[in-house]
Amino acid sequence: MFGRRNKKETIIADNCIIESNLNTGGNIKIYGKINGSIKVDGDVFVGETGVVLGKVDAKNLFLEGSVEGDVHCKNALKLSSSAKLSGDAYVKNFSSEEGCLFAGKCVMEGMEKIKEKGNKIDKNFDTSLPKRKKKAEIISELESTEIPK
Repeated sequence: MFGRRNKKETIIADNCIIESNLNTGGNIKIYGKINGSIKVDGDVFVGETGVVLGKVDAKNLFLEGSVEGDVHCKNALKLSSSAKLSGDAYVKNFSSEEGCLFAGKCVMEGMEKIKEKGNKIDKNFDTSLPKRKKKAEIISELESTEIPK
């Protein structure tokens, strides 16, 4: 992200507030606030102080701040531990760090094919819940476990 291949880069400083939709052909780093939708051909990075109140459409979204709106990523959505996302995510790849907040649903590329087949998942994919042990089995296992001295 933000390498030398794509020199078009927009930076929204932490003291900047934009009350409009934003379209750009390059990458964008947001440390301020955008009250509107963002459409970017490249990557979007929202820093810890960054806030977006609107839809985000980008190749990749790297989120450390806040987004209130749906997210559409052609490739990856990455949520850091400080990230806050309130909206649905439509992505190819998704990753999140412990501590992030995400209120919404995540639809990953390929899930549409499952829906088209009537919500049938590959028969080799085990969707069953693990069998629960009975209370007596758990107590028996605990009693037979030796405690190191």
